[in-house]
Amino acid sequence: MNLFFGVAAKENTGLFEKMCSRVEHIYDVVVERFEDRAGKVHCGYVCDKGSVLGKASIDGCFLVYSGLITSLGPGVDVSAMDAPDTTAAIMLSRYMDQGLGFLDDLSGQFAVVLFDASSSVLVVSSDSVGQRRLFYTDNHGEFIFATHLILLATGFDGGVEIDRSLEDFLLGFEFMPFNRTVYNGVTYLGPGEVIEVVNGQICSRGAITKGSDPAIEIGDYDAINDVNASRRLYEVFMSAVESQCPSTSDLAVLLGGFDSALVAAALTRIGKRVETFTFGFDDKQLNQPNVETLRRHLGCHHTWVPITEQVIINGLRNYSLWFNQPASQAHYPVQTAFALSNMREHGHTHCFSGDGCDELFLGYPMIYRRAQLFLRFGVLPARIRNLLMRVLCGSYLERHLGHSLRMARNVITVLGRKMPSRGHIAHRILDECSLEQLRIDEAPVQECDIEVMLAEIAARHGDVSPIRLAYLAKAAVGVNRNRNEGATCQSGVSIRSPFQDATLRQFVSQLPDSMLRPEEKTKADKTGKYILMKMAEEFDLLPTEVIYQAKASPVTAPVDGWYMGPLREQLLDLLKGLPFRYDHEYVSALLHPKMAENLYRRNFTIGRYAMHAMSMLVTYASYTRYGHHE
Repeated sequence: MNLFFGVAAKENTGLFEKMCSRVEHIYDVVVERFEDRAGKVHCGYVCDKGSVLGKASIDGCFLVYSGLITSLGPGVDVSAMDAPDTTAAIMLSRYMDQGLGFLDDLSGQFAVVLFDASSSVLVVSSDSVGQRRLFYTDNHGEFIFATHLILLATGFDGGVEIDRSLEDFLLGFEFMPFNRTVYNGVTYLGPGEVIEVVNGQICSRGAITKGSDPAIEIGDYDAINDVNASRRLYEVFMSAVESQCPSTSDLAVLLGGFDSALVAAALTRIGKRVETFTFGFDDKQLNQPNVETLRRHLGCHHTWVPITEQVIINGLRNYSLWFNQPASQAHYPVQTAFALSNMREHGHTHCFSGDGCDELFLGYPMIYRRAQLFLRFGVLPARIRNLLMRVLCGSYLERHLGHSLRMARNVITVLGRKMPSRGHIAHRILDECSLEQLRIDEAPVQECDIEVMLAEIAARHGDVSPIRLAYLAKAAVGVNRNRNEGATCQSGVSIRSPFQDATLRQFVSQLPDSMLRPEEKTKADKTGKYILMKMAEEFDLLPTEVIYQAKASPVTAPVDGWYMGPLREQLLDLLKGLPFRYDHEYVSALLHPKMAENLYRRNFTIGRYAMHAMSMLVTYASYTRYGHHE
């Protein structure tokens, strides 16, 4: 277990003591502390000596960071991944020498807090990409910060209130835009943002000075071909893998298909001893294929992590203690946290994954097909959309067709948008029709129109191609960030992926789309990632059957059957935390078996999952349950 939180105030109000007491009660832990001599700045932390939290104190100054720092910059002869406390001490020393520039050369995903005893200044910041969030609130002269959203609730007598002013957006798209959170008055640092606090008040805002993107040239577009692109990609990819390796010889890999198998193969090639892990279910048809083939090829040990209905319900019951936003596929972060805890039991504190590969190399077959569909069709006239929505918004259809109907309505809505909005965030869980049937009370007034917000979010991506724009939506929602924040802090095992390396990403961004998804027929037609798969085959990193295996979804699991069966009553009980009165018949219908959803699982998704709405509501309710206290 790894987390930190704290308070900076003009005077000692006793708030920090209350927070420590509440945190110790909620998590059943003992909080360790850093406090300034004047008693105005306090930081509490819990650390299990894994690889995701580092802390240091020098001459009354202190620094704590959470996450993963992969490099301390040029000229530093130490691996930042080997010893987090050593890394924290180096960072603190650099601050004393360089001031706020101490963060400029750091690589990784991290949230950091630092107290300067000489000036009584508290500094908080997060990495330049925003992969690790630091939550805070400026509460009438008391600046409260924490790595976990739920920890902010301990800083208020009675807890915090849910912010329902963007509830329709949240329940539709599973994130809050513009750095907002589910709690009133609680936000988080933007990518690379630096805040200085004195006497409990924010006195300045700045940003980490980010260096220019790595200069990686692919050459003349007219001359680029499969052979030289594959060779250059191999060099950049292997360099990305090596740059993220700690000095330890033994590393874990969380398998999810070709992407992570490729990472495991690269680690083995550079001399690391790899142990692979993946989710294991009683229904063998849901388990990852070709795992034994990969194990023999790499000569490594593999562990099947048993996922049961008890693992899932335990994770849902305590969801908001670890994860920082509601989720429509909550079993995935819950399973990941359980798998990383299993790795820790096997002696690992560092894990690799294939995160970001599909977005970078245009994988995700459903996203590609959906993007192609939306590009081919013109804007659907409003009168036709309105007619179709009137037909499809009835309560009878909603309760008998379920997720399939909501998906159909969403397609109609998206076809009414213009680019770039129609090409970006295209998946929606609960829409206006669903929410009208769900909520008994009058709907809360929404702060901003959903279509206006979607247009603003999409516009931030500039001139990327329409196909690449569709893949950026996953990053906008922050599914992997939310998963990694909670799973790593719970287990103490850091997780990283070479596909998030800045040099590799910059190189691939220069490749034409046709090199990732060629128009002519190839063995990678169904999966995308053509040039990456060609590289893996050409350089003999993996067996052919592993490279060109059918795309599997990381969220594949038998949870729909568990939700409708043995976990049904427990899920309904967890919904009691929702911040509004709801129609019990509507909610109960979400858990009824439906022929339309069975067809959807078999024919329209590789995840075999259709309980998005129930997952959203259960996880949303978790923030109310744990957000209040005596």
